[in-house]
Amino acid sequence: AVNMCLHRKIIHKNATLIYVLLHKRKEVVKCLSHPVIGGRPWVGTVPALINFMNERIKAVEGDLSVSKTMEVIERGISAFIATLDSAVNMCLHRKIIHKNATLIYVLLHKRKEVVKCLSHPVIGGRPWVGTVPALINFMNERIKAVEGDLSVSKTMEVIERGISAFIATLDSA
Repeated sequence: AVNMCLHRKIIHKNATLIYVLLHKRKEVVKCLSHPVIGGRPWVGTVPALINFMNERIKAVEGDLSVSKTMEVIERGISAFIATLDSAVNMCLHRKIIHKNATLIYVLLHKRKEVVKCLSHPVIGGRPWVGTVPALINFMNERIKAVEGDLSVSKTMEVIERGISAFIATLDSA
């Protein structure tokens, strides 16, 4: 998450850098595969940025001057940052979900109130909001599938086993 925040700051103020990366993309990709650089956490963002901006530029009709290309890049920066934010939020969700079976138990127990709260205008537009109802529904289905008496400890076991399965669905989405 920290690396993504740093990327946002660098990307946000550097349309010229992005232009150069696009212009020299073959050399940049070759450089990123170097063993000294390849394992760095930010390396995956650069090709994603290049591909994202390249697609936006390809979509433009007509003559592409340097100034027109820079306009496309500057408009594309916000959209790319939004995709980074979404990725950061998903990573944070995974960390929160992974360590909080008790939180999930409370969400299930108070699901009507939680869903009502998520529809509040101040909260509703947040990127993580969609994950909470999906998590509640996922865990609720797993609990319904259990036969026999469901004590709190048995419910917690089902939730703890279900966390990995839910995270796998986030990863595949």
